Amino acid sequence: MPRQPRIDIPGLLQHVIFRGVARCDIFLDDEDREDFVRRLSLLLAETETRCYAWTLLKNHAHLLLMPTRQQLAPLMLRLLTGYAVSEPVNELLMAVGREESLGRLAAAERWEPAGM
Repeated sequence: MPRQPRIDIPGLLQHVIFRGVARCDIFLDDEDREDFVRRLSLLLAETETRCYAWTLLKNHAHLLLMPTRQQLAPLMLRLLTGYAVSEPVNELLMAVGREESLGRLAAAERWEPAGM
């Protein structure tokens, strides 16, 4: 049975956790974390979402957020999609090699990239 959808309404304090696929690193260094915080800050201001606490670890992050005028899902989609296509993440993928990168991006271990 699938899990129930999260309650996502303005005014609800939410603890958000996200991590790399297969617990791989998502932040390379302090510059990478600063870029992420900059993106987060811009989106928080734009969406009037309050951030009460956050921590960025090497392979995951925690945010304590309260949206005030819209659901949280659109903010998170923009934040994480924008980060996933950013230069630091692309550098990480190039550094570890194509085959390993595809393996890290695969959601399930049994998934095999075509032609590999």
